[in-house]
Amino acid sequence: MTITIPSLRGSGLKAYVYLGTLLLTQSKFLQAAYTYRDAISSVLLPQTTWNRDLRPEREYIVSHEHRFVYCPIPKVACSSLKRVMVEICNSKNSEEILKLPNDLFHTYVYHNLTLASFYKEDEALAFLESTNYFKFTFVRNPWSRLVSAYLNKFVEAPSLKGHIFVPDNAREVIAAAYQGMNLQPDFQKMITFRQFVEYVSKTSNQQLDGHWKPQYLFLGNHKFDFIGHLENLGNDFETLKDKLNLSMSVPWSNKSSTKRSNDDFQRLECLADLYPSEIRTLNSPTRYKQFYTSDLVELVRERYRTDVERFDYNF
Repeated sequence: MTITIPSLRGSGLKAYVYLGTLLLTQSKFLQAAYTYRDAISSVLLPQTTWNRDLRPEREYIVSHEHRFVYCPIPKVACSSLKRVMVEICNSKNSEEILKLPNDLFHTYVYHNLTLASFYKEDEALAFLESTNYFKFTFVRNPWSRLVSAYLNKFVEAPSLKGHIFVPDNAREVIAAAYQGMNLQPDFQKMITFRQFVEYVSKTSNQQLDGHWKPQYLFLGNHKFDFIGHLENLGNDFETLKDKLNLSMSVPWSNKSSTKRSNDDFQRLECLADLYPSEIRTLNSPTRYKQFYTSDLVELVRERYRTDVERFDYNF
């Protein structure tokens, strides 16, 4: 079975037009003209097809200059690392590209820096087999990543005059959760974290959205030269810089946090059964362990067992 990878139509074209307008406002007329030219040319490009099983690979970011391949994984500093890639790859007009709205930024990166933008499927497979390019990725504690996805897609959903705008991937989860209770979905009330975990635990990998799909699936069967950890992002990126001979400064530092014992977390309010509207009223910052009861810890451990064991994580 194949899927169609769109050329620069729709949001892709919009990204180029937005970028061209940014350049015009800065009186960068020549760069703007080239950007509009690229947009027009790209609309005329034929669509290409990739095997459905290669959906993660098509978004791998490639730098031919620095000879590396980066596998982005959603909810693992994905946006931040893509911004770093834009700077490393010396993309023309990188300053303006970094100012694109988030959705258009991701679209621009996909159409300019990824395997899908360079190769057809068979060419990409041959390229990934090469040992001449350094392949790397970053992973994250599965329990923490799942909470981050829940907060981002459900709790932090934008609202206007009290009406919540629910992302499509969150709507699918909500609809499935309410269907399991024989109820009509309530997209404004949404679901609790417990209901989210129960949905994830019962849903096949093929049906899971990338933001909560197991991380090992993004790596496929390819051999990676370096797998960093989000929890040690600053130090691991320094190691990566040395391996790739990059001179840029690290654009972030690991956030320091006060370590708490398990007893401390047990005394904090458990958030597993609160709805998003209730979580939004909390004044104190939340920690991922606050969302877990012992049974939820084990549900996630079992659902993401390969991630837990392969990347050496504990709750």
